[in-house]
Order: sequence, then structure tokens, then C-alpha cells
Amino acid sequence: MHINCSRPASVLMYTLVYFLLVSPNAADYQFPSSPWTRIGQCTSVYSGPRTSIFNYTTAEITTMANRATRVRMCSAGSTTDCVTSVAGSFPITNLQAGQMAISHPPTGVCQVPCATNTWTGPSQRVPLNMWNSCASRADAISRNQFYWACNNGGGIHMTNYMPGGQCGWTSGGTGGDPGIDIFIDEGTFAPTSQPTSEPTGWYESYSALSAPNLTQLEARITGVETRLEAEILAEVRAVRTALRTEVDNLQVQVDNLIGNVNILNASMQALNASVGAMQTRVDSVNATATATGTRLGGQIDAITAALVNAIPAPTAASTCTGAACAPQVQASGSNLLVTAPGGTVQVQTAACSAVDLCQLGTYQANLIAALNAL
Repeated sequence: MHINCSRPASVLMYTLVYFLLVSPNAADYQFPSSPWTRIGQCTSVYSGPRTSIFNYTTAEITTMANRATRVRMCSAGSTTDCVTSVAGSFPITNLQAGQMAISHPPTGVCQVPCATNTWTGPSQRVPLNMWNSCASRADAISRNQFYWACNNGGGIHMTNYMPGGQCGWTSGGTGGDPGIDIFIDEGTFAPTSQPTSEPTGWYESYSALSAPNLTQLEARITGVETRLEAEILAEVRAVRTALRTEVDNLQVQVDNLIGNVNILNASMQALNASVGAMQTRVDSVNATATATGTRLGGQIDAITAALVNAIPAPTAASTCTGAACAPQVQASGSNLLVTAPGGTVQVQTAACSAVDLCQLGTYQANLIAALNAL
């Protein structure tokens, strides 16, 4: 393609923008105006991550379809092995309504007479590949079937995603089936198998980008900008929200950790205080025990000494002689008086050994005196 660089910069800009933003594959497109825009394609030998067969979103296809009147499906890469819907028939009106299924009218099925009146194309395609006799448009949408020749094993079966779906002129959709390209006559530029042999003149480029096509291009650029801005803004907001949530969660964890550390410190301080108080108590008990032991030891020693001192000294031998030393027993009222001037008085029973009552009395008196002195 040849562009005259002496022309206004706006025309050059729009030409460049078309190839960068509008053309799905700029290397496969040329400037001569064509009514057909490829909106999707599928192949039975696709391998890769699961993806949509469409080049545009449903909303974009709906907008484009409202500028179109027909749908065309061709064997991949072919411009002759194609079927085309009658202008204004249900395949295009379904897309205009945002319903991504073109095999069924809004209600009911499309059997052979319906397919013949809805589609045009070579006899090996229409109506053979196009009719159906079961399900509905709603059923096709729920099964993600862009085209579902229900009950027609020799008809088109096309799922709106690959791999894992169906794609072909028949229900098998494998082997030599080349896949299918999908177009609508939206009025932009159609693909060609090879670039044109002669460079396109500047006036042709300007003509292709002027009037309604230029307006459509500007609208599409604006739509792309708006969508990109919205997507970027949404992504930024999502990332910001996620980061804020992570920061908040981290702050909560830090606060909890600080709280736990403070609790642990308080517990340790309380424990240390308890240990200190216990040690003081132990020291006090030890001191008390030592003082008590010392005091009791002194008392025991004093009692021992008192006991020793309380033992009376042996009674001196009597100096009496004769009858004056004879012991006597006298009764005086309720009292009994026993005397032994020349010896001792002892009492002995079956339960008690002999005891000198005099010495016992003396011992008792001495012991009481010693204890009173402590």
C-alpha cells in the first residue's frame, strides 16, 4: 500500500489507527471497500487454551449487526464455499438482539423449507447443512451453540468456544473439515488471501476512510478507548482494593501480635511479682522458724535444767531414837495422817511402784517453781 505523506496528517493517522485498532489481522486486509466483516472463526483442529470463537464481544457484535443485514459463513479461507442469509432474516436479527445463536428463529425450529427460504448458497450446502428439527434458540444459547443443526447429523454444529466444542459443516466436524469463518455485511473491510499486486493509491485510502466509514472508525476508536479506560480503571481499582484488604489484614495481625506481646509482658511482670512476694514470704517463714527454733531450744534447755533441779536432794538421816522414831497412823475426821519420824513414807499399790510421798511433794514443788521462773 502506498500513502502520499504530503496529505493531511489526520488522514495518515486514521489510516494507521485503522490497521492498529480495527483490522483483526492487518496483514490479511486490503483497502478496496467490501461489505463483509469477519466476526469469528472456528476450526476442528484447534489446540490451545479454551477461548471464544468470536473476534469481538457480544455487545460489539450486537452494535455491528445493527449496521448489517446479512450473515455469511464460509469454509475457512474460501470466498466461494459460503452460505449467506437472506437480508433481514432471523440470523441477523438474532445478532441484532444480542442473541448469539443463528440456527433457530426466535421461536420454533427451522426445517428444510425454512432453511431454503433463509439461506442461499451452493446446493451441497443449502438446505443440507442448514436445517434443524428440534430444540429452540434459547436451547442453543444455553448449550453455547452458535449454530446447532439439531436432529441433523449432516448439518452445521458450531460451539462458541474452542477447544472442547464442535466446529464443522457436519456434527462430526473433524478430519478434512477446514473450519468455518463467520461474517456480517457491516460495511468495513473483508479479508483476502493475498495482498493486492498494485499499491493502493492515497485517494483510495482516503475514500475508504471518509464519509460513513470514517465516522464508524472514529466511533470504534472511541469505543475501544472507552473500553480500555474502563478495563484499566476496573483493574486498578481491583488491585487497589486487594492491596488495601491485604494491608488491613496485615495490620490486624500486627495489632493482634502487639496485643499478645503486651499480655505476655503483663503476665511475666505479674509472675515476677508473685515470685518475689513468695520469696519474701519464704524468707519470713524461715526467719520465724529460726527464731522459734532458737526460742524453743532455749525453753527446752531451761525445762531440762528445771527438771534436773527439781529432783530433791536425799533426805538427811533421822536423829530420832527409840520409840520416838516409830511410824504412826492417825485419823482426824476425814483426813488420814501418816508419820515416820525415823524414816520415809512410801505408798505402793498393784498399779504403782513404791513412791516416797515426801520426795514426790518436794519434786512437785521444785518443778512448779522452775516452770514459773521461765
